[in-house]
Amino acid sequence: MGGPINTTVTWTLKHEDGTTYLHLDQTGFEKEDQAFNGAKYGWVKMASDLEKSARGKVRPNR
Repeated sequence: MGGPINTTVTWTLKHEDGTTYLHLDQTGFEKEDQAFNGAKYGWVKMASDLEKSARGKVRPNR
């Protein structure tokens, strides 16, 4: 097991034709390993939850 990984997360918002787009980019992984796959899973889950919340389909549990 390795130590902490130093990554950078960049969020970009773009408004186009009445729609706002959110782009997320996380860099700094050396390879597609367990840390990369874990982050990928987490971001996909977070994005799904964010979309549902924005559409009023779920309530935050915090």
